[in-house]
Amino acid sequence: MEYLFYLSRFIYRVRWWLIIVPATLTLLAIYSTKHLGRTYDATTTIYTGIISGYTIETSTGAGINLSQQSTTLDNILTLITSQSTLKKVSLRLYAQNMIYGDPNRDNTHIMASTYKELLRITPKEVLRLIDKKDEKKTVANLEAYEKPDPKNFVFGLFYWNHPDYCYSALLIK
Repeated sequence: MEYLFYLSRFIYRVRWWLIIVPATLTLLAIYSTKHLGRTYDATTTIYTGIISGYTIETSTGAGINLSQQSTTLDNILTLITSQSTLKKVSLRLYAQNMIYGDPNRDNTHIMASTYKELLRITPKEVLRLIDKKDEKKTVANLEAYEKPDPKNFVFGLFYWNHPDYCYSALLIK
């Protein structure tokens, strides 16, 4: 019982240190990470139960041979990294950022500073294609506006070196 008394006296004596030091470190961490970019490296595992022959019920392969597995996996990876798939991803990402972006505050879609820069480089005729209420309509408008012309802004988003929407930025490596 005497130990509890000494422990409580010690904690009472250093109570300000127990409050000030963690609060200072928290504020320092918040201040030093305030302007970090929102680009993150991510890894993923693709469950290949279909091509490996494994299911929830089985513990051994279901008889799919190695060449079929390899071909199916190659087809899946080709589909994921195909230019047409990434082009659709680029258009949807641009449409979402333009719809949900806010020049005054960051949100889960885009930072305010990035949105302001995007607004600055986007031509007025492309801005008129953005329907703030309907993402599908916006994507359809952008697809209809896009033409294979180097002067076309929507075409250039994917084919130029834009840091967020170009082919190389979206390519899975």
